[in-house]
Amino acid sequence: MKFPILFCVILEVLSGVETSSAQVHQELDAHSASHSYGANEQPSREVNDIADANPTSEVRAAEPSPGFSLPAESARDLTYSFGYDSWRGVQDGGWANNGLHTSLNFGSRLGTFSERTGIGAQIGATFGSYDWSGTDYRFKNQDKAETQGFLTTGFFRRATSESRWSGAFVNDWMFNDTFGVLAENPTLSQWRWQIGYALNEWNEFGIWGTGSGQSDSRMVAPFGNVVWQSHNQYSLYMHHKWGVGGADTTISVGVPEHGRLAEVPVGSRNIGSFVVGMATNAPLSDYVGLYSLVTYMHPSIGAGAFASNDEAWQIMTGVSFSFGGRARSETVRGNRWAPLTPVANNGYFLVDTNKWY
Repeated sequence: MKFPILFCVILEVLSGVETSSAQVHQELDAHSASHSYGANEQPSREVNDIADANPTSEVRAAEPSPGFSLPAESARDLTYSFGYDSWRGVQDGGWANNGLHTSLNFGSRLGTFSERTGIGAQIGATFGSYDWSGTDYRFKNQDKAETQGFLTTGFFRRATSESRWSGAFVNDWMFNDTFGVLAENPTLSQWRWQIGYALNEWNEFGIWGTGSGQSDSRMVAPFGNVVWQSHNQYSLYMHHKWGVGGADTTISVGVPEHGRLAEVPVGSRNIGSFVVGMATNAPLSDYVGLYSLVTYMHPSIGAGAFASNDEAWQIMTGVSFSFGGRARSETVRGNRWAPLTPVANNGYFLVDTNKWY
């Protein structure tokens, strides 16, 4: 439990510094307004908010998307998603998996604790089914579809008008059936974290990463002891909001930090040289939206048979439904108690194994 506690302390410190700075700015703005406006004339709150978020830009009111109305703040947020999913990892020996996935992601405030800290809790789960017609490359269960589930639980804090810092710390679990070339059923876990800073109403910059948790191993004839393990990655990201009530796009670039388990000696080279990703959420109404996610990890060795096996990628797209009618959001900060991080998937949860296929 040390990691979640440390995460909460860091966010509290950052928020405290930001809040103190914001209070100083508010006092200076009030002093300036008393000299610039008449006794019965006050500056527009909307103009002040936008100017404070981006003081060097021209002050202008944002144009909302057609038919958009601000959603009422709720203590809870639940979103359902369904879509197409295609992915592959080093355990697949160069083959890809294609199918459908469905997920639920729930966020909630935590009473007095959330009032004092701004930190909420989230829990979400995903189930996917792939290769329905079977495969011809697995060592067993060739007539069986591959199924997979993810469970994500943790804490988050969204940026607010008082503090531009945001962050999340979650624990991801992966449950597999007929996984990879060996068609085994490993269960794995990892830690995932994110810290961001809202530069203004439309842009956020930050860093996110993962750390290995539980690995899995078993004896598989004729390969001997086979090990599966998630690997660490660290990525910088830029999140852009395309107008009030509009779409969100996040682009990330990073590196996998994990020695390839199949190398001799083990860990003599990284599993990949870089990882890039892009996620988009585009609301169509207050309740319905479209989403997509693309992730690609480039192998750390030159082109050839081994490099083709070390590639990992995911392409995901689908439709989401907000049960509370909060599919849209006003700024890059999002809706206050909506989960900050998505449920884990094969783009956020990269896996390594100690065998070549």
